[in-house]
Amino acid sequence: MTRQRKGASEIEFVVATALFLSAFWFIYMQSAFMLAPSFQRHDIRAPATEFYSGYLISDAGYPLDWDDDPTLVAFAKYEDGVARPGILDKKKLDWVVDNNKSCSEVNAGVMAGMEFAFRVTTAVGSWECVTGVPKEGAIKRPVFVQVSNGVYRAGVLEVWAA
Repeated sequence: MTRQRKGASEIEFVVATALFLSAFWFIYMQSAFMLAPSFQRHDIRAPATEFYSGYLISDAGYPLDWDDDPTLVAFAKYEDGVARPGILDKKKLDWVVDNNKSCSEVNAGVMAGMEFAFRVTTAVGSWECVTGVPKEGAIKRPVFVQVSNGVYRAGVLEVWAA
């Protein structure tokens, strides 16, 4: 009788273990499939956002001095025939805000197919394009904004994408 009981326990244990592992595997696969699209989306956006944030702070846009409305928007200060990476021109940032520019107007021609948004924040002000893009997964870069001749303020450029 003891021998039969021992065999029955082993079968019950095997069945219980199989049910537990099946349930665990089902829950694991369901959560993996539910989370996969957000991870894939983030993986796709991150390199493009990194590139675009670098472009905004290292290129002067076109025309270089922005005496007219620009056809290519970027914010690096242009002086002495050179774009100054990491030093943003307040006049260019003001143009975006004063003209109530949407982010899609600012991004036109740079990164087709993706919607980007940006915000520059310093102790003396903040500049941001008008957007409906959710503010998540932002790339942050330290910058300086030239607020007047010889006066610079440290700040942060944040760029995010949809």
